[in-house]
Amino acid sequence: MNANHQRHLVSAFGHIDRLLAAAREILADTEAASPFSQYTQDVSPVQRKVVEDHIRRVRETMDRLMNDLHLSRPQPICGTL
Repeated sequence: MNANHQRHLVSAFGHIDRLLAAAREILADTEAASPFSQYTQDVSPVQRKVVEDHIRRVRETMDRLMNDLHLSRPQPICGTL
């Protein structure tokens, strides 16, 4: 696998991870009970747990693949504060 293929895979995995993070954020937003929430709470606690488990497994699979393919991880670009 050449460097271009490696960059493409890392980019695709990063995109998938951002989509998963957005899904988790939406689930968290429905629990926040904000008067400005865009989403309704239509997911049961069991369904939420199933979604969280699937997200975790997808991320674990991407991590394993990146290790198996010796793909370098992008460095964080900023702190949380």
